[in-house]
Amino acid sequence: MSKKEKILLLIFAIVILIIIMLTILINISKNVDTNIPYEDSEYVDKNQEGKEITVDYVNTLSNIKSSYEYYNVKYCAETYQSAVNDLLENNTQENRTKIYSILSDEYIKSENISDSNIYSKYKQYRTSDIYIDEILSTALSNNVTAYLVKGKIVGEGLKQSYKLIIELDMSNNTFLVYPNDYAGKVTGDTLNITPVTEIKANDYNKYTNQSSKYKSVSQLYYEKMRTDLLYDPDYLYGMLDEEYKQKRFDSKEKFDTYVSSIRNKMVDAEITQYVRDYYDGYTEYTCIDSVNNHYIFKETSPMKYTVMLDDYTIETDYFKTQYAQASNESKAVTDADKFMKMINSKDYETAYNLLDATYKANTFPTLSSYIQSMEASFYENNFYEMKDISEQGSYYIVTIEIKDRVSASANNKTIKVIIGLKEGTNFAMSFAN
Repeated sequence: MSKKEKILLLIFAIVILIIIMLTILINISKNVDTNIPYEDSEYVDKNQEGKEITVDYVNTLSNIKSSYEYYNVKYCAETYQSAVNDLLENNTQENRTKIYSILSDEYIKSENISDSNIYSKYKQYRTSDIYIDEILSTALSNNVTAYLVKGKIVGEGLKQSYKLIIELDMSNNTFLVYPNDYAGKVTGDTLNITPVTEIKANDYNKYTNQSSKYKSVSQLYYEKMRTDLLYDPDYLYGMLDEEYKQKRFDSKEKFDTYVSSIRNKMVDAEITQYVRDYYDGYTEYTCIDSVNNHYIFKETSPMKYTVMLDDYTIETDYFKTQYAQASNESKAVTDADKFMKMINSKDYETAYNLLDATYKANTFPTLSSYIQSMEASFYENNFYEMKDISEQGSYYIVTIEIKDRVSASANNKTIKVIIGLKEGTNFAMSFAN
């Protein structure tokens, strides 16, 4: 047999083998029982086939999953509180209808609320603003979620705990409210309310997505911190990062002193800048406000965070590394900046402890004498710029230009601080004449 004939025979044998294998595979596929479910398949009741799948909702409360929920619930809570205030200030038909249209149907029925008696239900209230501390949620149906809002209402001579239940229909962008006299009875982690599948729209219960109102969640965190500082400092104290709290305020009395010293300048303060950094397990927001104070919010999940009232008390590993690699001139400027942040935060005791020992003993023998001098030497709000640095022996003299506001007509002055570098990030300082 020639070589050519052997090759043709081999090709023929391969073709026959392929045909046989295809035949076997086809027969196998015909005998597969396609009714046998895979491990992850769900068995379907033939009587339910084609019908909408329903879920059993148990009304168990849990943390909200996004800041967007917070924005929308906050808007609805404030809309309701505004309607309450309108009714208290002017008992008109329109104002009665407005608040009636926002109330939950279940609440209206259980309390026998009507247009004619609704004012009597609210007349014991006082005009106030609502501030939210916490929001928990539970799904009532595919489209409707209920939120338990925990917070406080604040008015003239008034501050008290406050709760609302707010139902949001995500499909219709509508909401209804259970007031404090109902929501305030909620205990545990379950809402005892009747599930609803839809909230129909009326002239007063609509909302739009509020996320565009906030450039960053840091704005919300800052507003919450400022509100607590002004109206509920005990709550803010509980929000402080634990390590920070122990290092900055070793007693509650020191924290209370801080709040008293800074409260007036915070009345009209607002966030002006923020930086967001991502770390393993948390996101950190560093904010600067209109009175040139710095704050850090350490977020572990949406709306779960701790607060630091400055950015110098806790030195991060990143800061220590950057500081170690910097030139001596840069270190001195950084140290002067840290001192100015302490002055703006009225953290006089920490700043006092930075003084060179000999200089302290000769110039400011007591903390009270130092505080008196600092309050006379600096503005209530200090906006500053490092203008010059010079080396003098083993020390560095940093020249700082200070203004009392960001304006061409601002009052200004110049001071010089003497920085002596020490081990690590430590330093000692004094003032040049």
